[in-house]
Amino acid sequence: MLKCTRPAVFGLIAHNERRKGCALSNKDIDNNRTHLNYNLAANIQSLKGEMFVYKRVSEIKHLNRKDVIHMVDWIISLPKNVPAEDERKFFEYTFEFVCKRYGKQNIVNGWVHNDEKTPHIHIAFVPVIVKDEIEKLNCKSII
Repeated sequence: MLKCTRPAVFGLIAHNERRKGCALSNKDIDNNRTHLNYNLAANIQSLKGEMFVYKRVSEIKHLNRKDVIHMVDWIISLPKNVPAEDERKFFEYTFEFVCKRYGKQNIVNGWVHNDEKTPHIHIAFVPVIVKDEIEKLNCKSII
């Protein structure tokens, strides 16, 4: 799990999307297999990831401090005992579980990476809680 303050949001989203023009620090990425990656949140999130985070954070109550966490990114690897034909199903169930836990309205993306040694999914979300019927940014309460 990675926790991101506002300045770190763009870099992690660019990495997850394999955005063109952005340097990738992970040397294990096989660019010849990047076309095999897919985003399970494509149907629920139409904005660019960083734009969604900035918009969502502006809608909820939060402290205006540099150390406030704006986004959390779960990285979940495919277990070795999952058969190849069940890989997508595993990632879809994992994605739905995270959506239910943290709220689909807070999901930034759900990128499955097949261009590295171990297939895995990055599920990024804005850590929102509801307290006294008010949405608040609060990573500490969620994680």
